[in-house]
This record gives sequence, structure tokens and C-alpha cells, in this order.
Amino acid sequence: MSERREHRRHEVWFPVEVDVEDGRAIAVSYDVSSGGMLMAAGGSVDVGTELTVSFRVVRDGPEKRVKGRVIRVERNPASVDNRWRYKLALVFDEPQPEIEALVKSLG
Repeated sequence: MSERREHRRHEVWFPVEVDVEDGRAIAVSYDVSSGGMLMAAGGSVDVGTELTVSFRVVRDGPEKRVKGRVIRVERNPASVDNRWRYKLALVFDEPQPEIEALVKSLG
């Protein structure tokens, strides 16, 4: 059975700040949609963990601050220096339809 996604994903790399108990951690997006994102991170969290992330899809664009829930965690085979050891899939609590326009503005 093929997986059907509700939101179109876009491969876009940008820094993501993740709120954690003792401050903020940095991650990097792999892809983003209006419904969530896949990001590379140095640390792991449990599936089901609620996170708040802050990011800009485009450098001079608006900062998005979005709450979501981790739905998948896996080792990142692309992490050559072990800095981005995990991939975290996050589904947003509320869809963010304006992300589509921001991604399209990248060309």
C-alpha cells in the first residue's frame, strides 16, 4: 500500500531552532510542507514529544513559530561528521498554508 500525503513536501534546507528544556537547539530542515517538516538534529527525542520550532523558509521572510508533535525518529545515514545524527519528522498542530507561497518564492 502506498503512503498518501495530505500536504506536498518541498526539499528546502534552512536552520530550525527547537525549543528544549534548557534553551534552544539547532536543527536543519530536509523538507517542509504546510503540514509538517523533516529535520536533521544532533539529538533524539521520543515519538509523541511535543516541540515548538522557529524558522524562516526564506532569509528575509517572516519567522514561523510552530508547535507540533514528533511522529518518527530515525538514525541519519547521511551524517558524515555525526553532528546531525537523527532525522525527526514533525507534524504541525495546525496547517501552515503560507509555507507553500514562501517555498514558491524561492524559484
